[in-house]
Amino acid sequence: MKKLVIALALFAGVSTSFANGTLPATPKKVEVKALEGLKFKLTIPELAEKASVSIKNANGEVIYREYINEAPAFVKVYSLAGFPDGDYTFEVKMDKNVVSKEVKINTTVNRVASVN
Repeated sequence: MKKLVIALALFAGVSTSFANGTLPATPKKVEVKALEGLKFKLTIPELAEKASVSIKNANGEVIYREYINEAPAFVKVYSLAGFPDGDYTFEVKMDKNVVSKEVKINTTVNRVASVN
């Protein structure tokens, strides 16, 4: 019986520390949506602490970085119109947690035939 009481006390203590948020926060959902004109909308519904947003090229070089404060939500549209074709990564860092979303810029040419 004594062991059961000790085990329950330990479990209650561990449960309380999880509930108090002592674990590092991770963005629950990071969404990158492509818009018209080589624009991308970054959405972080719950931002529990300060974070950084980086855009990296295919070589892993940071070509843009922004620091953001804690907020109930973060939404921003980024224009990649001046970037050359290639693969890019949106990276959101909070504490030691990283969430990455890859995007691709690819130029295409549409040919159309018509009769006047």
